[in-house]
Amino acid sequence: DITYVALDSYALRRGAGDAAKMNPLYDYKRTTSARLVAGLRALEHDKPEGKRLFDDGLARNVARKHGMLMAERFTLVAPEAQPMVAARTAAADALARQFAGRQIVSIGAGLDTRTQRLGLSADTRTFNLDLPKTLERRREELARLGQPLGPNAVDVPIDLIEQDVAPLLLALPGFDPSAPTAVIWDGGSMYFKSDRAAAIIASIGPLLAHPDSRFWLDYIAPEVLANTPYRREIDTFLTATRTLGEPFFNAFGDIASTLRDAGMSLVEETRAAALVGSSDPLYDLYRFAIARKA
Repeated sequence: DITYVALDSYALRRGAGDAAKMNPLYDYKRTTSARLVAGLRALEHDKPEGKRLFDDGLARNVARKHGMLMAERFTLVAPEAQPMVAARTAAADALARQFAGRQIVSIGAGLDTRTQRLGLSADTRTFNLDLPKTLERRREELARLGQPLGPNAVDVPIDLIEQDVAPLLLALPGFDPSAPTAVIWDGGSMYFKSDRAAAIIASIGPLLAHPDSRFWLDYIAPEVLANTPYRREIDTFLTATRTLGEPFFNAFGDIASTLRDAGMSLVEETRAAALVGSSDPLYDLYRFAIARKA
């Protein structure tokens, strides 16, 4: 019985940055969400070759039976969820692939398997940011699958509600702010209150000192949270996310302006609709941005 996961994440996450104080319900909810996302990636991998956006042979094992069951049931209620996760994964992977052998920062790493999925070389320095228990679980899962993290993979415990990204990374001896770096924040910006989401973005600027460094994020347009002609389709999707205890709080109407306020400039913006090849309005309102330091 996982009925309790419908509780709002904000109501449960107090103290989540301390593994000893983390609410066990919130820990379970986070694990459930991470396995669900892995299951949605696995469903993409299961599509015929040539019709899938990426290969992820580890996703099903990471999701386990629970995650696969969640993914299969969730797509019956919100069929847009699986293509949205597939689109964001493919878009973020495209940038990460360009930084093989360099530095890649993953904010909200969850149970992602990007290093293995892309076959990144061992000299790629990866910094995986998430809550301490989530990072511990990810490390255990990969070790169980015979994919232990290498010496250049660094786990960075963080509670994004209370801590900024740059100070933690800049304090690490292995992180080089002058090196080309990809900072990827996927599946996160919509789950924070607007002021905190903007603050998280602003805290990333110091990591982009090299002119080739890039910041990638996904976000939703304001129409998702406002009254639009597409309310029926959107409300069905939002109801499904709330059922998981993952309500959307934040949208960006002018991402270029938000990035500019954070000392960055927009390089590229893509809409999920372009990757999934669908006219569903929700895909058009789900977007990906790449920025560099201004």
